[in-house]
Amino acid sequence: MQPAMTIKVLCHAPEHPVYAALDGDKFSQVIQNLISNALKFTPDGGTITLDLKEEKNIL
Repeated sequence: MQPAMTIKVLCHAPEHPVYAALDGDKFSQVIQNLISNALKFTPDGGTITLDLKEEKNIL
């Protein structure tokens, strides 16, 4: 069993809902893979930052 790690996770998102036409299952899989990789490669004491920005109808 590996020792526990401390990783800070920050999430920046608009306060209003953001809508996008996409495949929910595939989007969820991509997000899960990104978070999994971030956890795998972030050193102890590191930070993972998630940013959601809406720019001129581009997500």
